[in-house]
Amino acid sequence: MPNLNIVICPGCGSEISVVNHGCPKCGYENNEDGRLLTLAEMLERPSYPDPGAMRLNDVCPAFIKAVVAATQAD
Repeated sequence: MPNLNIVICPGCGSEISVVNHGCPKCGYENNEDGRLLTLAEMLERPSYPDPGAMRLNDVCPAFIKAVVAATQAD
């Protein structure tokens, strides 16, 4: 079963601490929640155009690669 209770920065693709105030490596922030969310938390959010949809700015390819790798982990 994949571990989706990890935080991967959408800005640089680095795995960072679940307890965070944004990415310490590239400075990516989530001003709505005050921290970057785990993959599991992101999956629980509604999608645009639904109310309360999460918006990620400037998502890098490394983020998508890391998410795919996380879903394939044992």
